[in-house]
Amino acid sequence: MDFPWCPKPKPTFQFYDMWMRGPSFLPLIASIKSQLTHTDPITKMKGFLKNGRSTLQKPNKNKYADLRTPLCKARADLKDEWISYGDDYTRYFFAKIKHRKIATYILSIQDDKGQTRQGFLEVKEVMHNYYKNLLGKQHSVRQPIDPKVIAIGNTLTVEQQLKLCASFIDQEIKSVKFSIPNTKSPGPDGFSSGFFKATWHLTGELVRGVIHQFFQIGLIPGFLGETKLVLILKSLTPHRPRSLDQYLVVMLFTNV
Repeated sequence: MDFPWCPKPKPTFQFYDMWMRGPSFLPLIASIKSQLTHTDPITKMKGFLKNGRSTLQKPNKNKYADLRTPLCKARADLKDEWISYGDDYTRYFFAKIKHRKIATYILSIQDDKGQTRQGFLEVKEVMHNYYKNLLGKQHSVRQPIDPKVIAIGNTLTVEQQLKLCASFIDQEIKSVKFSIPNTKSPGPDGFSSGFFKATWHLTGELVRGVIHQFFQIGLIPGFLGETKLVLILKSLTPHRPRSLDQYLVVMLFTNV
């Protein structure tokens, strides 16, 4: 099978629930948290996620990723003829998987001027400009609110206004976090909601601190605002869509 050239994706981290079954999982998370020295909640969370990714990858590689040893042992116990046939089918199987994966790649697309752009870098630029224009630009200048216009309709009482401005309590934050299913797709940081549920007695303080600070300063740090975009066809067509308006967009945010 011939495959078109495609850039090798950057290695990404993804947390797996099976890691939580290990006896060393919780002590490892506690060790990561104990190494945090910053007092700023956002800086602490950023350091925790960064150190957590690098630390959790080590036991995963040593315990779960080493499939060569059991594979060699299994091959030694089987006949050479069966292995030769098995290898042929295995190569064909992985070739078909690669073929199906590449079939989902967008190798060419039309830009806003109707011109066809080809190649991953060209398609990337078209996508970036398309969704940047779709979301619009940030406007810092706002028109003042006219109190006379507001007074025409129904208004909130002072007590109701104070309730809306009240800070979230810790139990409310926990309830929202625990309402997210473990199977929810993780964001770019790779940590699922199941991770925070299993380690809430350790990570709950970090999550609450970030959320409280957000409502105080009104800014989302870049590492928490990163988003994955997944494009899904609006309808099945025999030909590959030519423009981005023929795709639905699924956005995957961080679980924090």
